[in-house]
Amino acid sequence: MDAEKDKMAQTDRLAEQKLEFEKEKLKSETKLKEQKIDVQEKAQNDEIKLIKRYGDALAQVISLQPKEVTDLPAYFRGVEEQFNKVNVPRKYEAQLIYKYLSA
Repeated sequence: MDAEKDKMAQTDRLAEQKLEFEKEKLKSETKLKEQKIDVQEKAQNDEIKLIKRYGDALAQVISLQPKEVTDLPAYFRGVEEQFNKVNVPRKYEAQLIYKYLSA
């Protein structure tokens, strides 16, 4: 009889330990996910700030996109030249043209 009670008590303790372990595991996973999201948000905010800074710099030296179609090739050659002078990363060029330079 005592052996059965001891066995049941041990089983209960193991079940409690398992539950506690699962709780800690979930807490750790949640914390890790939150940290990952924070890092992603910070990187995105840094990227947005960088694009804004490039946009502000380019807005000072590049005029708005012309309405006349025949002026577009010369306009974009000038834009590319300014991108090179300012060392704008290639991945930001389309966003900059769309957000800051188009009419």
